[in-house]
Amino acid sequence: MAIERKAILSGLEDNHQLVLPSTASVVGLDLNTGKQIYYHTSSHYWATQETISGSQGVFTDLTASNLRLTGNPGTIVNEVGPLLISSSLGITTSGSLVFSGSRSSLGTEQTSVLVNGDIFVSGGVGTNDYLQLKPVSLLRIPSNTTASYIYTSGSTNDLYFTQYNGPYTNTTRLRWLEGELSSGLLNGGIVSTVNGTTTFSVTSGSGLIINFNASTTTDPYPTIQKVDWPAYISQSLTYIATAQITYIGINPANSQIIQQTTPFVDGDYEQYIILGRILHQTGSVTNGAVTSPFVAYARTTSHDQFVRSFGALKLSGHVLATSGSTLGLTKTGGDSYYQGRNYTVNPSNPDYVKSTSDFSLVNSKIFREYVNGSGNPVIDSGVANAGYAVIDPAKYNNNGTLATVPGGSYTIQRVYWFPNAVTRALYVYYGSAAYNSLDVAQAAIATEAFTEGQNTLDGAILVGYVIVRSNATDLTNTSQARFIQAGTFRAVGAAGGGGSGGSTTPGGLDTYVQFNDGGSTFGGVSTFTFHKTSNTLSTTNITGSIKNTAAGNPFIVAGSGITTNYNSLGQWEVTGSGGGSTAVTSSIVDFMRKQGQNVAAYGGNYTIGMVFMTTVSSSLTNFKLDWRGASTKTFDVKLWKDPNIELGSVAQTVSADASVIGAFTSSISLDPYTFYYLSYRENTGTNYYLYDSTNLVTYYGGYSGDGRRSIRIKPDLIHVVLYMYNSGDAQPNTFDSSIQAAIIEPIF
Repeated sequence: MAIERKAILSGLEDNHQLVLPSTASVVGLDLNTGKQIYYHTSSHYWATQETISGSQGVFTDLTASNLRLTGNPGTIVNEVGPLLISSSLGITTSGSLVFSGSRSSLGTEQTSVLVNGDIFVSGGVGTNDYLQLKPVSLLRIPSNTTASYIYTSGSTNDLYFTQYNGPYTNTTRLRWLEGELSSGLLNGGIVSTVNGTTTFSVTSGSGLIINFNASTTTDPYPTIQKVDWPAYISQSLTYIATAQITYIGINPANSQIIQQTTPFVDGDYEQYIILGRILHQTGSVTNGAVTSPFVAYARTTSHDQFVRSFGALKLSGHVLATSGSTLGLTKTGGDSYYQGRNYTVNPSNPDYVKSTSDFSLVNSKIFREYVNGSGNPVIDSGVANAGYAVIDPAKYNNNGTLATVPGGSYTIQRVYWFPNAVTRALYVYYGSAAYNSLDVAQAAIATEAFTEGQNTLDGAILVGYVIVRSNATDLTNTSQARFIQAGTFRAVGAAGGGGSGGSTTPGGLDTYVQFNDGGSTFGGVSTFTFHKTSNTLSTTNITGSIKNTAAGNPFIVAGSGITTNYNSLGQWEVTGSGGGSTAVTSSIVDFMRKQGQNVAAYGGNYTIGMVFMTTVSSSLTNFKLDWRGASTKTFDVKLWKDPNIELGSVAQTVSADASVIGAFTSSISLDPYTFYYLSYRENTGTNYYLYDSTNLVTYYGGYSGDGRRSIRIKPDLIHVVLYMYNSGDAQPNTFDSSIQAAIIEPIF
């Protein structure tokens, strides 16, 4: 006999009872249609029993049922097993859809909270826990729908982002983005010390260590290690007594401090968190701390800052030339680099300016510029900003004020160009100093005190230099002008010489120690030198402290009667009067041909002589003049310093074919390791002296094959050839037995 099952529906309009078929075991509600349904035990499917139109419904007391609908608006409760909801057409719902169920502490799958099928939500989706994306073996991303997709690839087990938007399709792998990360500091890591102690501290912090795992056969697979460390307080300096500096870092293997006496090198920056250094230059206590980390973030910003420090770069072309036999200038087209300058031409390539848009300048157009005493650029763009057709060689920038260039002198004019220029004009700076020859001016390119205006410094490339005489009329005339092409980094190109704004050309002479001279060029002075043969550093003043060597020997060694002591204030004390001093005999460096201070006053005569130096502070009174001539001769003898400062002068007469010991009117003080020039010239007569190094002979006296008289100055030091020729000769070509010679040297 069939069992009659009844379901009592409350909250409906008629609150009536429904009689279920005898084969029904469970009754429920179709949420899509609002109809009552029941489960048919013989056919194993759900069938519609009745449409429920009420706003509330409660299923209760279903005999032998496993499914109940309770609550307001209603909750489906299955008391036996998992609730499986499936449909070939999907499941559509409006409003909020809330799933609840058990959650594993390990994040393993729970079938009671999984939905098998696609879910499309027209509102927002939120979660207060993780979102798991399992590897997808068969990717079913639509290729014709504008949307973005996030998924885990079943082939690489990595996260991907795919975007469809009209004609563009991009798929980005997370590992590719991770490959842009850098090892370095994230926060904290400030090193400090209390000066005069033997310890240091480091604040707590964190950083990243990136291992890129790159290979030539597979994509890089970066792994990221986050490193955290606690605050380290009053840490002992391991090498305080054996070194002057300790370099500080963090070892990611154990988050412990690294101390070492040598700077971290390139590979270390990928393996450790670099923090800075502790100074202990006295060898016993600290005297400073420097925090200088390599950070893991803002690498693109740091790169941009580095690029901007160089300014606009000339890459190729942009060759400077004359505009015919005039004072005009032209320029070829060329490529250059400057951030953003090519944006309006090609937004996809905003920084690289090509010659196709930055073409040649064939008609001379010049804006004249200098920086005044207040540091502001002064730009003379001509009438109605039309520019000038020629440069102005007659003036130069004399400490911020335009002045007339001395007659016959040369100046260095620097030529700049703005890539993709709006005005299409060359910006030409007046020179900052006057020089007596083209060669001297070219050699001074690196050391001239030139100040560039902010307008060109911010966005122009250096095209080149024009060395020009004050009264020049034709830039093609090689005696009036010389062109020097600029290189990439605002230095000179293949034509030689130096450059401004980043030049690496050494300043000064041989043995001069190089230093940053004004922030843009190398400098060198005679009072700061290093001689590698004697391993001697020489300078006038030293500020700071000098510690003992590792072996305990002081850098300052006293002679007889002199005592040195390193006191508690970090100072070297030198006491005692000693036993006097002895001048060191000068080292003969070279002979030179030297023009006088006023060549015209000398009638064009040249002076020649000896370049020498001493190794200690000394003085000079006497000199030896050796004359190998047929008659008595009077010479003007002068002592110069470096090489245009005259220190002493005397007229000295010497008999035919004889030597004489001469003297200046008073003793002249000499600095150590400084070049001095002892020169002579004839006091009367019309002969000229010239130094020749093309055919050196090694014997004293007599004549060589071409008739030159040779003199050996000192044994095993140097051999020279000196000769005289008559006034009016452009350059001696042949010589005879009438040639006479002389030599001079200092006597200490």
